[in-house]
Amino acid sequence: MKHYFIPDTQIKPGVPTEQLGWVGLDILARRPDKIIHIGDHWDFPSLSSYDKGKKAMEGRRLAADLEVANEAFRLITEPTRRHNARCKPENRYEPEWHFCLGNHENRLLRAAESDPALADTLTLDLLDTEGWQVHGFLEPVWLDGVCYSHYFYNPMNGRPFGGQVATRLKTIGHSFS
Repeated sequence: MKHYFIPDTQIKPGVPTEQLGWVGLDILARRPDKIIHIGDHWDFPSLSSYDKGKKAMEGRRLAADLEVANEAFRLITEPTRRHNARCKPENRYEPEWHFCLGNHENRLLRAAESDPALADTLTLDLLDTEGWQVHGFLEPVWLDGVCYSHYFYNPMNGRPFGGQVATRLKTIGHSFS
């Protein structure tokens, strides 16, 4: 089994996204069995708790965050969709697409939790993840003996494990990415 790993892309208004089209073309050329995006695609600067109430928040809009990140996310799968639309069924490329929610996507859920009036409006349905299996924030996903998560954390304090890979491997106790 071949896996294709996409790290944090952190898309927000004003940031170039054409590289994600290249990622999509590379996926189609390499044809991995499973594609795993580790999260933090939707950066959501408009929902940043660090900047709330500060001048830095001026001009940030949730609608703009969603629009640019949704379009950029489609760039990853577009080459495969175009290929499949024009080829015979036996030549279709049908990998598994996995998306692990990151702490930046979790900003959307935290905003809804902090304002109950928005609970039915601010949902993960706003993220255009059509065709992807979406996995919860910090929910471990095992694929072919490798465990994927946005990050692995210390259950005693909730902070991510850091340090050298050998130390993290010993602490976590299994293969991970």
